[in-house]
Amino acid sequence: MKNDYISPMKEAALAAGKMLRDEQLEAESIDQNYKDFVTQQDLKSESKILEILGEAFPEIPAYSEEAGGEFSQEGLRWVIDPLDGTISYYKGNPEWGVSIALIENGVSVAGVVYLPIARQLFSATIDTPTEMTEDGSDKIVHPKVSVKTELTRCNVAFDYGKPGLANPPENPFWQIMEKMRRIGIHGQIPTSSTAYFMKMVSGEIDGIIGQPDPFDTAASGLILKKAGGRVTDFRGNDWKCYANRTLATNGKIHNQLLSILND
Repeated sequence: MKNDYISPMKEAALAAGKMLRDEQLEAESIDQNYKDFVTQQDLKSESKILEILGEAFPEIPAYSEEAGGEFSQEGLRWVIDPLDGTISYYKGNPEWGVSIALIENGVSVAGVVYLPIARQLFSATIDTPTEMTEDGSDKIVHPKVSVKTELTRCNVAFDYGKPGLANPPENPFWQIMEKMRRIGIHGQIPTSSTAYFMKMVSGEIDGIIGQPDPFDTAASGLILKKAGGRVTDFRGNDWKCYANRTLATNGKIHNQLLSILND
């Protein structure tokens, strides 16, 4: 049944992503601060997605980053990030994407992520494995996470999200980064949570330690899990897209990182 939702989700992500790609060099900022950055293109992307999903399933409410809405853990609900990585997008960089998830009773059951510059479309449902297609090709690829197990050889990203790194070194997330650095893990800082999750889905990086919004992980967390990865909170509890602390890995290094986080 979850497959019934995927086609309009893909249609919406592709339509929004194409518009964003075409207009990237003309992006117009309308709000700038260190915790948030919004362009006119964020709003146009969101409007296009809501229009397509609303026509297909008018009975399903949406929780979207710019328009807002209620994040309820009851029933079906769209969780939408119309442009994840807005600053990267505005600066003309390639790492940004469109994310659409369907949650049911607080659990992600279908997810689509489109990376317009790479022209890659990722999708998964709770019942089916991750698929990736490229623009102009009918070939379906089932990407898999990396198989690395030696932690100091792994590429781990630190996604501190909108809460930021205010007041270091007292900030708990800053302390986590420093703890990792001392054992030889010098993490990358993602410019887009969605894009970096897809790097992990494709085996390019091996883990993300983060404090993301639901918009960042509702689709990408499910897609990662269905590609063989593992996603939990910092205590190892089952992942929920509304968790404010998230550990996502290839699965092979997960317990090692949990031990360090809880040491």
